[in-house]
Amino acid sequence: MLLAPADGRVDSSRGRTLIRNLVVAAALLVAATGCGAAKHDGVTIGHAIEPDGPQENGILGANNIAVGRVFRFAFPLLRNTSSDPLSVIRVHLDSVPNGIKVLGYHVYLTSVKDGYALDGLDGGGSSNDMTKHQSYSMSKLHIAPGRESDYFAMVAVTMTHDPSGIMSGCRVYYRQKNHEYTQLLSCKFFLHTNSSHPFGS
Repeated sequence: MLLAPADGRVDSSRGRTLIRNLVVAAALLVAATGCGAAKHDGVTIGHAIEPDGPQENGILGANNIAVGRVFRFAFPLLRNTSSDPLSVIRVHLDSVPNGIKVLGYHVYLTSVKDGYALDGLDGGGSSNDMTKHQSYSMSKLHIAPGRESDYFAMVAVTMTHDPSGIMSGCRVYYRQKNHEYTQLLSCKFFLHTNSSHPFGS
């Protein structure tokens, strides 16, 4: 808006100054509130986490799994690449096909004894039965700057019938400097009852 003095002439220099000041004030407000940042479901998309693991490069899965059995898949290991500590609040599998039911999310320790289990089948004498390992609270996923977490998350799922596709999208929600952020990490998981069914088809 330009300012008009009493004689009716337009003072364009004062108008430009006013507009410039308003633009600067609006930019400062956006920066302070984070309104200009990209969001997912109202949560600011962050960039502090770097994933580590084979989930980036292919599909983790298993055939010949009976309907109703509980199977677990590991989220990628999480590295904090920022200069501030962060705490994971929750994790979530973004895309779940018809035929798969998510039962919950669990946290385990990457130790010399247990290692980093990419998957697990509950019960039935399975060699990778994660119910035999201690499950921790999500608060254990507190990651110092420049460090990789000693803990990792797993999703527990079961089949109600042969799924229509693959599971994908390992979403992580975390808090850093009193702000909540989310990141979507690459991952693909697959289950099927047919022993010869190819992954992902």
